[in-house]
Order: sequence, then C-alpha cells, then structure tokens
Amino acid sequence: MYFPKPKGFTLIELIIALAIMGILAAIAGVSLYNYKLNLNLKAAAGDIAADMANCKVKASSEGVRYRIVFNIGSNYSIQKGTESGEPFTTVLTKSPSTFGTDIRIISANFAGNTYVDFYTRGTVSPGSVQLTNSRNSTATVVVNMTGRTYVQTTLR
Repeated sequence: MYFPKPKGFTLIELIIALAIMGILAAIAGVSLYNYKLNLNLKAAAGDIAADMANCKVKASSEGVRYRIVFNIGSNYSIQKGTESGEPFTTVLTKSPSTFGTDIRIISANFAGNTYVDFYTRGTVSPGSVQLTNSRNSTATVVVNMTGRTYVQTTLR
C-alpha cells in the first residue's frame, strides 16, 4: 500500500522557528537601544560643537564677545557681551539632556574655567567639554585657539 508523504511543517517545527526568531529579535532590540543611546550622545556633542562654531562667527561679525558657560551635570548657556567683554547677558540656555535624559556634562576646562570665550578677532579660549551617557560612553568636544572644533568619542 502506498502512503503519500505529508506536506508542510509540523507544529513542533513552527514553534522552534518562532522561538529562534523571538531570541534574535530580543538581541537585536537590545543592540538597537544601545546604538540609540550612543547616537544621542554624538548628537548632543555635535550640537555643542555647532554652538561653538556659531559663537565664533557671531563674535567676529558683530564685534562683541560671546561666551558659553557650562554647568557641570546639567546645562550650558550662551552669553553675549560687549566688545571688551563684561557685562555678559544670557541669550540662550540649552541642555544636552534634550537629546536623551541620560546625557550629562561631566567636565569643562578652558584655561582653568568652566566657560569658553569667543573674541572679536576670531580667537577662542582653548579647552574641552566632556559628556557621558548611561552606557559610560564619552564624547569630548575640543576647541583650539583658532576656533577649530572637533568631537572625540569613546563608545561602549
């Protein structure tokens, strides 16, 4: 007697396939979340670098000094001064946590100060500011005397 072979998948085969897909999706989800955290850190550092470049251009074009004051652990403010500097008035306050609630400023050093000055002749007080996130990844925004700004990241 001839019995035809059954076509299709058994229930056990389908359950095993779904279990494997579930495990792969969980691994991918965690990796994607960690990638997003590091991407947010890079975006926050890029925003600070852009603010530095913008302040340098404004100081030269407007003939007044600008300053970015970094408050460790929280936010930073962009201030506008006069040609000689003082008094400075706050133009804008920004927080790196707008890119992610886990991003914070952990250090700022510009010739011993926590602020960077942008002079009317296009020069800058050199130094760096460092950001971190919940994965202990870091981004360091460095500015040199000529105003060249770049970002260095250590991602985990």
